[in-house]
Amino acid sequence: MAKDRIGDLRRDRGLNQKELGDKLGVGQTTVSAWETGKNEPDYRSIRAMAELFEVSADYLLGFNDDDLRRGLTPEEFEARQERLRQKLEKEQEQKDIQRYLREQELQEHDMTEEELDEWKEDALWDEWKKSGLPVQFETYKVIRLMEEGSKAQRTAALEHVQITMKYLQA
Repeated sequence: MAKDRIGDLRRDRGLNQKELGDKLGVGQTTVSAWETGKNEPDYRSIRAMAELFEVSADYLLGFNDDDLRRGLTPEEFEARQERLRQKLEKEQEQKDIQRYLREQELQEHDMTEEELDEWKEDALWDEWKKSGLPVQFETYKVIRLMEEGSKAQRTAALEHVQITMKYLQA
């Protein structure tokens, strides 16, 4: 078993050990044991990781050293590349839409970026005060973002909350 591959692939996907364990139905300590070589994953876990990481089981197990294709057949590799291209195109489209909407908003209100952001913050502050919710203003902002934000905004906010929680726990 190429124990380093699990950790490398996990980090490539931006997952921590607990998140990978959750996706595979195992605990964080199990993932840690795989990555340190103290234990090896069962067949079901190998198969699930191969699908999740889009690699062959041979590559995951260390039988195939093809770092570019990661053990995938040319057809599987091309299909993976096409999915990645489509994902990147979709992300770029979303960024273009967000940029366009922001430009429209700036023109509509005839404000600079800073003025518009300040105006929105003031409006949100007023909304928070009227809401009567027993939460801090920053928490209210996160709640609103989760309700109305794009997927990218929600993901960024959750990452920020996770980092903050780790910092507060330290």
